Amino acid sequence: MKAWRIAVIGTMGLILGSLGGVALMDVWIRTHTLYPTPQNESAFLKTYSPQPVVDRFKCTNCNAQTGSGMSASAGKQFVRRTANYDGTFGLRPGQQFDLMDALRTDLLERINAAGARAVRQTGNAHEGFRADYASSNSVGSISILPMQASPVEGNRGWPPGFE
Repeated sequence: MKAWRIAVIGTMGLILGSLGGVALMDVWIRTHTLYPTPQNESAFLKTYSPQPVVDRFKCTNCNAQTGSGMSASAGKQFVRRTANYDGTFGLRPGQQFDLMDALRTDLLERINAAGARAVRQTGNAHEGFRADYASSNSVGSISILPMQASPVEGNRGWPPGFE
């Protein structure tokens, strides 16, 4: 009978100890995880949109579609934030490289205006650009992918000379 009590008490102690360990691990993970908050969001990412630059180049009489979105996720050492912009619009032939250069220039100017600094830049108008930046509360990288021509189905309602 005494051995049975010792076995039950030992098993209960083991179960309670395990539950306490799991609870302690959960508390440790929660306190060491960074969550998305306004304090760890870069001013640059909040405000940047390539749309004004795109508007200077795109065909204003053509059908156009744009889409954008933002997301954020928690992490152990950093918060990952992602912003996307995707547009389909008409350009005159050869303008895609001028647009890419204008996007790069605007991107670097806007990084500086937001109080951040570009710490590394790579790429070109043909292959796309990447800029790594740092500010007081964040580091990040921005990629501008190269333009892709969409197959023209009919004329999409675009005037002659646009692709």
